[in-house]
Amino acid sequence: MNYKNIAGIAMIALSLCGMIFWEMLGREALTLETVVVAAADIREGSVVDAASFRLAKLPKDSVIASSVSWDQAMALSGKVARIDIMENQQIDVSAFTEKSRLISEGVSIFSIPKEWIYSRPAGLRAGDGVAIYLMPEEQLLGSFTIAYLRDYSEQAVLGTGKNETILSRNGSTALVNSVEILASTSSYFKIFDAMMGNDDASINEEARAKAMEKEGKEDPDWRPPRFSDPMERSLLLVLQAQ
Repeated sequence: MNYKNIAGIAMIALSLCGMIFWEMLGREALTLETVVVAAADIREGSVVDAASFRLAKLPKDSVIASSVSWDQAMALSGKVARIDIMENQQIDVSAFTEKSRLISEGVSIFSIPKEWIYSRPAGLRAGDGVAIYLMPEEQLLGSFTIAYLRDYSEQAVLGTGKNETILSRNGSTALVNSVEILASTSSYFKIFDAMMGNDDASINEEARAKAMEKEGKEDPDWRPPRFSDPMERSLLLVLQAQ
């Protein structure tokens, strides 16, 4: 056998080795990424631990921007899932909250319909504190914690970034249809009555006093402003300092 034949055989062998290496290691290294996923279905409200997660290799173009490292996933142990998470679904930190923020006695989750809202921050997230004002009376109805933001299919709307600060909330997983708040029944009834016009006396009295203090206390010809019809009312949600 001459040297040319030996060299040809060697080239073929090297090519085969290269193909085997590519199929076993190279393709995976270039096209797949290791991410943290749910080891089994995680139900909304359940407490997670290390066994709730596992590592999986996924195509790089399917990895979400807010995916977490294994260390970040381990730091979630003891926290509570805010939404249902399916087995093998990628883990996002914003889907969990502190156990201490479970609903306390006397508090429930109430929905603020989109039609009631005059204005709210686009970057609002679950867990944020908001002050709710009745407009146009500018009457403070109370301060509340956001429990959930819901889309049109009643799914939770989450942020798309890692470790978002208030000023870096540039995206979300869906359009917000309704806002859900943590409130006592009496606090929610105050909002409901204000929107339905069931509490006009106290609303108008407070607003009239406020307007008189600002404008008319020394003007004998001053008359109270016209207060809104319930059909004209809406709610202003003001994000509170974190």
